[in-house]
Amino acid sequence: DIKDKGWYKHVFGSSGTELRRFWYSIMYFLISFYCVGMTNVIAQKRGVMYNVEGPIADLGFDAFYAFTHQLYSYNPWICDQFTYILVGICAVWIGIFMGRRNKGYQRRIVIYKRWLFLVSFCFNMRSITVISTVLPRPWKDDEEWTFCKNEFDSHFSWNVAWETFEYMAGNKNICYDFFYSGHTVNVILVCLLVTKYSKCIYFKIIIWCLAIFTLITIIAVRAHYTIDIWGGLIITILLWIVWDMQVRYREGLFAKLERPERE
Repeated sequence: DIKDKGWYKHVFGSSGTELRRFWYSIMYFLISFYCVGMTNVIAQKRGVMYNVEGPIADLGFDAFYAFTHQLYSYNPWICDQFTYILVGICAVWIGIFMGRRNKGYQRRIVIYKRWLFLVSFCFNMRSITVISTVLPRPWKDDEEWTFCKNEFDSHFSWNVAWETFEYMAGNKNICYDFFYSGHTVNVILVCLLVTKYSKCIYFKIIIWCLAIFTLITIIAVRAHYTIDIWGGLIITILLWIVWDMQVRYREGLFAKLERPERE
């Protein structure tokens, strides 16, 4: 009986129907991830084509200028690494502490679904914004910038679909994918999930401190403009509020997407 046995019963505490919804959310996430990757590549080509160079005036750059070069010289990928760390901590925390004995919307598979759907929706919106306006590079032309090494040229062709895979595999770089910040989306979602579901105040404080540090490093190494951070922050929080309200009152599209099989 699919409802009574299987590894997924132990891991997720869920029946076959609920598990299928979970796999659908994974598929939707992968499609959204690929789509935002393709729009990043297109934005890169448009930036090179129109020779969009910078930087433009930014208060965040001015505020953290004192240690920008030192931090960049130490590790230009520090913001990426801390983002991955936060995402990894959250994934493990949900898997360990949100056990299958939890009911309804507190069950780990439902929380994983919420996470995947929210990230996917944010990626969908970012696919629109990132190519709508191509912001200039936040470094001057004569300054070496790690993010722009081995970047795509401006040539457009049907090969852009394969070039997206090259970018996702790390074989090519892009440096025109700014508004809004995908780093911020992931970091803030981790904070919101931990704030809502964790019962440990110390864990919440640690996660928020790591998140704030990560957001500062994003600006300090100039991986994003400050407006990209604010945009990602506001959009993610607003989407979370709308989603959470619909789920709480059991009404709307988001409530249907997240609805557990047994409450």
